[in-house]
Amino acid sequence: AVTDTDIVDNVIEDCADGIVFTAGGGDLDDCDVKNNEITGADNNGAIVFLGGNDDIDIQDNTITGNDSAGIYFDAAGAVCNNIDIKGNDISDNDADGIWIDTAVAPTDLVIMNNTIANNEDAGLVVDTWEDESCILMFNNIVDNDDSVDAAADVTNAYFNWWGSDDE
Repeated sequence: AVTDTDIVDNVIEDCADGIVFTAGGGDLDDCDVKNNEITGADNNGAIVFLGGNDDIDIQDNTITGNDSAGIYFDAAGAVCNNIDIKGNDISDNDADGIWIDTAVAPTDLVIMNNTIANNEDAGLVVDTWEDESCILMFNNIVDNDDSVDAAADVTNAYFNWWGSDDE
């Protein structure tokens, strides 16, 4: 397991993956990724989480110009709980802005106050979204190929800016 890890105030550019957390089959608990600039990653996205995730904060990062997704969670069938993605600029990536790739619906997933723009695929992809504790609010989700691609109805998606025909 990986616990109590903070990655803060870094400039990460022109690499294979920006930040990769992997617990080798274990869980990731209490990990913070804050105030980083992540650009130009070549592979699976700027931030990749593998395994079960609990108490993960991704906050106030600039994640732009990557060759795949900006933020990619691959929970590999494990459960994701208490995930906060707040205040990030996730833009100009060659795939999805955020992709939550889970077989089990996450609980207490909060995606709030982000700019998710100009990504070549969807702004947000959530493979499983069944819990009302998941919140998508106060984001600017604009100029992506698709706004939100969710396997189930996203029930708590209020006060987001989706753009307009006048832009």
